[in-house]
Amino acid sequence: MKHKLSGRQSETVNPLKEYYLVYVQNDGMVKLNFTQPKQILEIYQFLCVGKRVPIESLCSLFNHETQNGSDLRLYNELLRATVRAIKSSFTKRMIQNIQANRNAQLLDHTHQINDTTDFDLITWLIIKDNDHADAH
Repeated sequence: MKHKLSGRQSETVNPLKEYYLVYVQNDGMVKLNFTQPKQILEIYQFLCVGKRVPIESLCSLFNHETQNGSDLRLYNELLRATVRAIKSSFTKRMIQNIQANRNAQLLDHTHQINDTTDFDLITWLIIKDNDHADAH
């Protein structure tokens, strides 16, 4: 995800500046937050390197579960959970920076995370077990 209003000041809180990588589980629990981009990228690399085409059985499962993309309620809720997690971690890191550094400044409200509309979804990866795709 890309934060639309992020400025250079947010670099002290998020090393990827305006970009946020988050690994959120299907139940809305965050497995890895934006503070762990290296681990998320390693998982993506492990799952995606060498893959040239989508796994058809998993695409069919996704289409079945979302009624061919017309029912994305689960994924919209996961996006909301992701933004809540980003906001919480962002705020904690900002406070930690202020407490640890006398020269740290509180970010202007317009550069803080407030809502899902503050982001552009760049891409996502849905991780599913291929064994479950055959059952549907």
